Amino acid sequence: MEPALANLCQCLDEFAGVSDAIREAEHVPGASERITELLERSETLRARLAKANAAAAGCNVPPGSRGAAILATVRSCKSRIVAGDQARERIVSFRDTVNGAGTAFAMHVIANLPPIAAWPSAARLRGAFQGRPAVIVGAGPSLDKNIEVLHRFKGKAVIIAVSHSLLALERAGIVPDIAIAIDPADIMHHFAGASVDKLGALLLATSFDPRGFDLPARRFLTVGANAGLDTWAYRGLEEDIFIPTGGSVANTAFSLLHLWGCNPIILVGQDLSFPDGRYYASTTCDGDAMFEVSPDGTKGRVTSRGEASQKLYGPGTTHNVRRVPGYHGGEVVTDFGFHMAWKWFVDATKNLDGRVTLLNCTEGGARIEGMEHVKLEEAVTRYATTAFSVEQVLDKAVWGIDRAARKRLVLRRVKEMRTAVERCLAQGKKCKALAERAKRRPELLAQLGQAEAKLTSALESIEFVATAVQREIRAALALGKDAGSSAKGLDASLRMYEVITDVVLKTGPLLAVAELKLTSGL
Repeated sequence: MEPALANLCQCLDEFAGVSDAIREAEHVPGASERITELLERSETLRARLAKANAAAAGCNVPPGSRGAAILATVRSCKSRIVAGDQARERIVSFRDTVNGAGTAFAMHVIANLPPIAAWPSAARLRGAFQGRPAVIVGAGPSLDKNIEVLHRFKGKAVIIAVSHSLLALERAGIVPDIAIAIDPADIMHHFAGASVDKLGALLLATSFDPRGFDLPARRFLTVGANAGLDTWAYRGLEEDIFIPTGGSVANTAFSLLHLWGCNPIILVGQDLSFPDGRYYASTTCDGDAMFEVSPDGTKGRVTSRGEASQKLYGPGTTHNVRRVPGYHGGEVVTDFGFHMAWKWFVDATKNLDGRVTLLNCTEGGARIEGMEHVKLEEAVTRYATTAFSVEQVLDKAVWGIDRAARKRLVLRRVKEMRTAVERCLAQGKKCKALAERAKRRPELLAQLGQAEAKLTSALESIEFVATAVQREIRAALALGKDAGSSAKGLDASLRMYEVITDVVLKTGPLLAVAELKLTSGL
């Protein structure tokens, strides 16, 4: 084999190995530092691969079986690299979200500790709906076409609706069994006008807006739905439920239904694109939203949003346009977020390998490879055949827990966290003072290292702080690696201490309120 071709194969193999490692680490809670290292290494290998590819241009592949084996290896490596790049996109997107809302993640989970103690996690329904059909109701524009058909699933399937579809269902006279919301941002307008009190259960992420638990739902369920960053609330309470998701609440609903044993799983309103430029079904709370593609077809922006959505998405936000296979053939326009959710569905379908019957009955939007695409009417005829009680299953899960024991356990943790908060404040103050002095007196760096170790120890029992300061921690580590003991590295550390102190100060009052609520009734 020519040396340039051999070098190309070696680069591909190394890059593919790192891509595999990124995909594996993506689903490991607490692997943030490992992921950062892998992402940096993948960029280095990407540059090497570009040079190796250029050097190998025009090289001859050996004839016969040896050449065929080389080409097969190259194709396999490229496929693994593409999968790694998709994982990298998801990770970067999620980190951007955490950078913007990390503090909200942390504050919300703390405020939600009392309801998390009072209500079970969605893991309590593991296998509870074995062999029962389920329908995920999204808020896509195509929901307008077949929403009335959903009436015929009531009592014969588990109907789980993303919160954005609730108003549309309300206007059609349909009460879903379960509504699900996971976004920590302010999406409370999704519930305006909806009969939350008639739902079988309201399923909220542990990091959801605390006001969600004040809604008049008869039952609540909780889930850690944000890449493991909000599952710490379950520690010692029950199983640490981490649900795979592609960033979409519908992805999370899909994973939960699989956990619960549902079969088949039917998608409705999952356009994951913009039919006729529309963003959502016309009867949803944001039904006037449109997606306007630029003349060159590469960019898009959302227009005509209501006041609540303007706050959430921001006016004039531009999106990179992508194209995916259409439900009825050809291609349809999508954006980064929808594309990520679409690709997740494609991969999840492939991974299930026919073990669960999966139907996309959206009747518009994007085509999801591997799923059966049929009209919702046909799905009703096939699967809405046997009546069963979702309410009875929910009752067994909800009322089968020992609330008093759960409250006592969480209360003990809250008290421990309040003690740790005091330690963090004291150690953070000490670290800050030492870092300032170490700029002039490098001999204090060893003492600073000892103080940082004590700060890290104090933070271990309030791991939510790491959620809020991930960006600052990564910046400090990167600068420390590049700058050694320079003032630049110390400045990064000082910024990290300040952010930690700010977050810890905010948690104190929330923990005090949580302790008061958990003490009540014991």
